Amino acid sequence: MVDQGMTPEEKLLRIIESPGGEAPRNLPRARMNVGTSGLFLKAWLTHYRAQFTKKISLKVANRAVVVLCIAATAYLVLDFLIGMPNAALIERLEKAARKTRLGNIGVEALSPLSLYLQEIGQESIFSLPQPPASSATPAQAEAAAALKNMAQTLRVVGIIWSDIPQVMIEDTKEGRTYSLNRGSRFKDAIVKEILRDRVILSYDNQEIELR
Repeated sequence: MVDQGMTPEEKLLRIIESPGGEAPRNLPRARMNVGTSGLFLKAWLTHYRAQFTKKISLKVANRAVVVLCIAATAYLVLDFLIGMPNAALIERLEKAARKTRLGNIGVEALSPLSLYLQEIGQESIFSLPQPPASSATPAQAEAAAALKNMAQTLRVVGIIWSDIPQVMIEDTKEGRTYSLNRGSRFKDAIVKEILRDRVILSYDNQEIELR
């Protein structure tokens, strides 16, 4: 009586799922016409497609779990192998520190960050570096004094511009005027260059311009 409320598809599915593939005795034998064959094929495909999809899903899930386990194991092994040299180096540094009577220092004391913070604590990071004190040698001081004296007492009174230019320089302290060419020596200085509006003297590897 229960089978009377079932659709033809459900009845065929029940026949397929029953052990041995035998139909129940109280189910009337249906005629194998075209409509019945189509319903039977549709029910059969639906049943086996569900089972096939379930098996495929389980296989994919199992393989995904296996791949994740292998990746996690490889990561742990690699991390362990990379960390071994660092641990050995820290141990050697600690032993060397004890031998040199530096005390019992741990990993924190050997850390570059801790050493950097200790250095910052000893020095102010906002203080500008002080320039080194200029220590002029006696020769440099003498050259600076001579150049200063030339700038104060010498002046250009005329320039003769030709193929071989000449310059006339007056010494206001002595009241004398000198006519000089390029390369002439004048008061321990050398006329290095004669230009249209000025002359350049060289003294002890230093230069001065006169106008």
